[in-house]
Amino acid sequence: RGYPGWMKKNQLKKTSPIHTKNNLFINKPTAFLYKSNGEKEFELSFLTVLPFIAEENGFFKVATAIGERFVKQTDAEPVREQKGTAEDIIQTGASFLGLPYLWGGISGFGFDCSGFMYSIFKANGYSIPRDAGDQAKAGEDVPLGDMKAGDLLFFAYEEGKGAIHHVGLSIGGGKMLHSPKTGKSIEILSLKETIYEKERCAVRRCFSE
Repeated sequence: RGYPGWMKKNQLKKTSPIHTKNNLFINKPTAFLYKSNGEKEFELSFLTVLPFIAEENGFFKVATAIGERFVKQTDAEPVREQKGTAEDIIQTGASFLGLPYLWGGISGFGFDCSGFMYSIFKANGYSIPRDAGDQAKAGEDVPLGDMKAGDLLFFAYEEGKGAIHHVGLSIGGGKMLHSPKTGKSIEILSLKETIYEKERCAVRRCFSE
């Protein structure tokens, strides 16, 4: 069942499918949706997909369930047709440095460790599982000595012999980018002489070289 959740019925509305030639996605942690008069309407999360209509004065006109609205062109880009590189994935992740950890989070308002990996890979055209245990079975198995920037790093209890409990992204130089735990924020961390160095148990390559 994944992560069950609940919404009030009055927050949902049945609509007809919206079809346009191209789709955009929000490429910032969050961005505002604007009315035609320039008034901010509400805040959207990273990866929100919006059907593109036209370009107007530095804005994209987009279709939504509440009618035509606008987003700044600096806050969105076309949904990728080609997969990004390892460096693209790292740059996407680095844009969230300092964002507080949120258990179950999978949006620009907060991520948990695996939600963060899932989202930055998705933004670059890759589909990987949602949770760390499943992510550890995705892609290609990589020996620890052959680790490259862009690889997923997995960590397990009992100094790497127990159950997987964490995932981060290798950025090279013995460092990783990750969303650590409640009370902390997304950071770049050197693995040397940390608990993560002892708990590292697997490396998976999920990007195209």
